[in-house]
Amino acid sequence: MVMYRQYAMDHRLAVSTKISRRGRCRPSPLRNEVKEMDESDIRVVRVQNNLFEAPLEFFSQMPPEVLEIIAFHSGKGMSSADPIVLSGHTAPQFRLLLSAFNAYPQLDFRKFSLFQLLSLSELSCHYGLQNLRSWCLGAFFTVVNCQDSPLRTASHLLVFRMMKLALTFRHRASVLSIQNQWVRRLLLHELPALPALLLAEQHGLRHLLGHAYYAYLIHVRPRLLEVCDPSFKHLSIKQKMHLREGYHSLLVYSKHLYATAPTLERAKGCKFHMQCVSAWKMWWGSAAERPCAAPDIDIISRLSHIEKILEDDSLLGVYLTSECRILALESVSKKQTEFTSNLHHHFDLA
Repeated sequence: MVMYRQYAMDHRLAVSTKISRRGRCRPSPLRNEVKEMDESDIRVVRVQNNLFEAPLEFFSQMPPEVLEIIAFHSGKGMSSADPIVLSGHTAPQFRLLLSAFNAYPQLDFRKFSLFQLLSLSELSCHYGLQNLRSWCLGAFFTVVNCQDSPLRTASHLLVFRMMKLALTFRHRASVLSIQNQWVRRLLLHELPALPALLLAEQHGLRHLLGHAYYAYLIHVRPRLLEVCDPSFKHLSIKQKMHLREGYHSLLVYSKHLYATAPTLERAKGCKFHMQCVSAWKMWWGSAAERPCAAPDIDIISRLSHIEKILEDDSLLGVYLTSECRILALESVSKKQTEFTSNLHHHFDLA
């Protein structure tokens, strides 16, 4: 079935108003001739050293600004001698895009590898193919949030790429989900902090930025006062200032934290609350003084260490009522949540 649609395009693309619902994608090396097409709904496209036959509808869905850029660098696409030239990606990536365009909407994201899905998403955004872009966004969000999300084990380069794509989509839920998973792995020291720091600052991702500064500070702490240390060559003067402010702020905060037990609220029905509070302060101080591999300013690791000591201490349940013991341990988790929620303040970040 053939349909007709009026669509204004740059004259250099020599576009007809006759558009086919489906086109053909037949790549071949540039040195080989592609059969000359008589049909007005097909254009010859060159990507790297490969020629493709693309449906005119592929171009009709692109926004005018994209078409203007393409027309400026391209031929008319009426023959292999004068192809429309597309760049910024590989021939296999374009083949994937064209095949998906022709198959839409009968697409199943489970049949694509992660890298295929990312390439498809990036190119659909690059060319402004709205139908395919919407499909890719749904598939991307599903992959990001599935139980075995690749973000759980991905390299920092792949996590970086997925965040860039989420930002390109301008999809807040995807951006937030990737931030949370990235932060979790930063705190586990599974990923380098510097790429996260630079990207988060560039795009104003405050949640990721505070944790990236924190993780980076823990990594470079032994060399922090060495101004010429190559560890800091990628940081601006302002970023170095934030790092040092964070160091001094965390140092002061940690001394107060380890010396002051989190507030223990009165458990319902507890008749010995004052005794429970006294015992809690004593046990907290003892646990905070126990040796720990993490430095003093690594407050997240130190709080986890203290919490584990208190959980394993059977005597805590002897000196505190069972209800107060539960609230005491919960207060450590709350303190950690409170701390991580306000990390940006320690580094004087807006």
